[in-house]
Amino acid sequence: MGKSTTHMNGILISLYILGGDKKPIDSETLTVGCFKAFPSLFSMDLFREYPRIDRVKNRIKDLLHSGFVEEEGEGHYKLTENGINEVKKNGELLIRIESLIRPDVKSISSQNMSSEEVEKETNKLRRTSAYKKLTEKKMDTITIADFMDFLKVDIYATKQLFDRKVKRIAAICKMNKDLERLFNIMSEKFGKDYTLFKFEIDKLIR
Repeated sequence: MGKSTTHMNGILISLYILGGDKKPIDSETLTVGCFKAFPSLFSMDLFREYPRIDRVKNRIKDLLHSGFVEEEGEGHYKLTENGINEVKKNGELLIRIESLIRPDVKSISSQNMSSEEVEKETNKLRRTSAYKKLTEKKMDTITIADFMDFLKVDIYATKQLFDRKVKRIAAICKMNKDLERLFNIMSEKFGKDYTLFKFEIDKLIR
């Protein structure tokens, strides 16, 4: 892997973790993110404790040309579909780096999951009734039963179990665009907060 490729991957990963798959990120925020994640690549030569913005700006040009990144407004960058797919080839690195840039995020690393476990769990989620309805464009027919099957909980789930399942599934889904969209739709509809979830369950069993 060449030096420029390393820098480019660093920028793509940092941009993704900062939310650049959904919204444009300004170059200064991106530079700080890259520096936090990869200080050896994005620091000044003589003052290693400071980020070097020109290293990001120079590589961004290559990423724009390659079609991995697009500019929305001067100095604001967002990942393209190809860029998102390229980032997800670095799944294990992405997991490790996320906590450096966004320590508040409950990432897969905090769930003590290996890349093999993530792949196994992802395949299980793809076999659920909820995912089938997503692929068949039948999301209007999705039910709370589909959501419970997706989380692997039942109507008797305790708050502790429910919260643990939600954190784990949310972390896995974050690595896959379709699963993340599906999880967001269901959690907004049925409640990823235990109180809201129980409210929906109570309506179901009345």
